[in-house]
Amino acid sequence: MGYVTFSDIRLCSLKEISQLVDRPLAQIQILDRAQALGQAYTTGASSRYYPLEAVEALAQAPRWSKETFPQKLVELGIKAPKAVILRQIDAQPTEGPAGRSWYGFNMAAERSSDPSVRAGQSNASRMVWKVSASNLALTRSLAPGCSLPMVITVGGLIVAGREIVGVDEAVTAEMGDLVAFEVKDAGPWLEEVRFNWLSSGPGQPILWWGLPQG
Repeated sequence: MGYVTFSDIRLCSLKEISQLVDRPLAQIQILDRAQALGQAYTTGASSRYYPLEAVEALAQAPRWSKETFPQKLVELGIKAPKAVILRQIDAQPTEGPAGRSWYGFNMAAERSSDPSVRAGQSNASRMVWKVSASNLALTRSLAPGCSLPMVITVGGLIVAGREIVGVDEAVTAEMGDLVAFEVKDAGPWLEEVRFNWLSSGPGQPILWWGLPQG
């Protein structure tokens, strides 16, 4: 591959990243727009490049599946009946219900030092989703101190997470057949899985996977 060099840093184009991490270019473009690939470098033609070293780390990151990821969460100490997987697209700023500022994920917002900006990112993840009656009942039945792990993926990469502690009944009532969650920051388990790949297969934007009980 013909890498671009900037100040002795070897840089990869989005197409080269796609090849290195073995993911479709469309997924890499979504990660790029969500600012989830790290620091970007641009050329005069506005093409965006990323350091080869960071891309190689992504290429070597663990790859989980529906069969292996639930067991990994249990090994990390998660005691919950299910895990929730949100498959987000890149953020498109817009106005939404109850102050939801956008629909999607943006790494700059996730890492912002401004609490209101990060709260907006939490809103973008916790609202509003189609949830089956049984999963809604499960969420409503969570005892105090209990939660469901929720991971947020973009382009097949785990980029963030929260823990669901209940249902935001006010917003849910406003939205009719869509559900808003109450969430809190994720525990230490998130650092063990963030920036790993998750092959979640076909299906809806929100998935509910059972965890091994034992």
